[in-house]
Amino acid sequence: MRTLHQVKLMAASAVLVLSLGTGLWASHPAYADSAEPRVTAKKDIETKSDETANAKSTVSVQTVKLKSVSNTASGVKLKWPKSSGANGYIVLRAYPEDDYYTRIKYIYSGSTLSYTDTSASSGTRYCYSVRAFRQIGDTMYLAGYDSYGTYIYRLARPKVTKVSNTSTGVKVQWSQASGAAGYYVLRKNGSGSYKRIKTIKSGSTTSCVDKTAVNGVTYTYTVRAYKGNSKSAYVAAGKSIRRSSSSSGNTNTNTGNTVKYRALLIGMSAYNPYTFNLSNPSSDRNSNNLYGTYYDVRAMKTMLSGMTYSKITMKENLSASQAISAISSAFAGADSNDVSLFYYTGHGFTDTGTYSGALAMRTSSYNIEALLLSRLATALKKVPGKVVVLFDSCGSGAAIASKGAGTFDAATFNDEVMDAFFGMNGPVTAKYNELRSGKFYVIASSKPHESSYDLGFGSAFTAGIVQGAGYRHQSSAYAGYLPADSNSNKVITLEEAYSYAYRYLNNNGYGSKQHVLRYPTGSGQAIYKKK
Repeated sequence: MRTLHQVKLMAASAVLVLSLGTGLWASHPAYADSAEPRVTAKKDIETKSDETANAKSTVSVQTVKLKSVSNTASGVKLKWPKSSGANGYIVLRAYPEDDYYTRIKYIYSGSTLSYTDTSASSGTRYCYSVRAFRQIGDTMYLAGYDSYGTYIYRLARPKVTKVSNTSTGVKVQWSQASGAAGYYVLRKNGSGSYKRIKTIKSGSTTSCVDKTAVNGVTYTYTVRAYKGNSKSAYVAAGKSIRRSSSSSGNTNTNTGNTVKYRALLIGMSAYNPYTFNLSNPSSDRNSNNLYGTYYDVRAMKTMLSGMTYSKITMKENLSASQAISAISSAFAGADSNDVSLFYYTGHGFTDTGTYSGALAMRTSSYNIEALLLSRLATALKKVPGKVVVLFDSCGSGAAIASKGAGTFDAATFNDEVMDAFFGMNGPVTAKYNELRSGKFYVIASSKPHESSYDLGFGSAFTAGIVQGAGYRHQSSAYAGYLPADSNSNKVITLEEAYSYAYRYLNNNGYGSKQHVLRYPTGSGQAIYKKK
């Protein structure tokens, strides 16, 4: 079976040297460069050797657990009790799918008992723990730690942007918190305390009308985001208004809550256009060209035409700059309520460095150039509202991978194809997670370093995506229903599309070769709706 969309960046080998200097880490380099183990499958893994050494020492450091983990305006705040014997603490963080912790902060004070993680992304679930230590000279003695940890969704603090009188009540509008499942609308009278008056069960809804407001009374409103048991902080000052049914603002003419769907579909097939036969793409066998993507991008356009997409733009064989320009024009006019879908099918870079997951575009002289994920993310972040991204390319999971996981095996790739692409001298720095933020809803066809596979009429991943929405890629026919629509509401969410594509690959024998990834997990965000 021919693998599809595969490009490796050829780079000179390099050695990364970290200068640790003398002092604390000079005698503990293994600990400095290693990860903290976590619990897997409800079974505690063995403690590390440094803990064994501690047990034999006369130095005692008390193990502590986190007292609280909460969202604040700036990040996730952790609090813990003082550890007897400690003169510092190590803050640990993990993604739920990981089997290890990453150290995110060293605190060199035994009296500092809190820390705020400002690097956490809204909508992402994290697991936190803390480990006490005592440093004596160049030796560090470590306490145990809670390997199960404490979980929380990082949720940004929504801000009430406007309150106004309408004919039916007070309309409250607020900014969206990325990744939120819904919102609590809070209200207070005068100097009283806030009380919840409404629960909004959609993270994409950013307004409501308080119909219980009494004429002549001044109210202050604020909003708090939630997901699962996690809640965001809220703006204590809020926004105030005196309820007046006779106000000139009685009539609510705002139509901003109407969701419009737009799509940009980019297909890269003719990397060597001199040999690509557009009238019969399947006859092409040039090693650089991808005739399957010719059919993929058209299948996506046909499928989306049956959905509530007001504008579908299809582009083929672009340069990196042309792709960036296409994003600007295709999504022009989008507002904070809208959904913009970006789909790419073509070669992808499986290099482990800067080019990891990059999209392989084509210059005017038909040389290959990389559209880096960082550049793509910058362009897509400028699009108002929600951005759905579907990648069908090798290594595309690098865009949302929680870490640089995976082993690159050059033997699984076509070296002749890869060598035909450009190389780069010098060391490179690994780049992952460029689209792992609350603004984006992403499904990637494969993990970092994995291939995407061809079925003969197009790729396995795109076939799973369009078939889940009722369109048969191979037969170009509609199924009459939406197989991915698990609750039969004519709406396909990110999680439903991912789940169906995942099952499709497994049912067709590709589940062990390429692993579909999505971000965020469990998202109820609608990515398309049936007309």
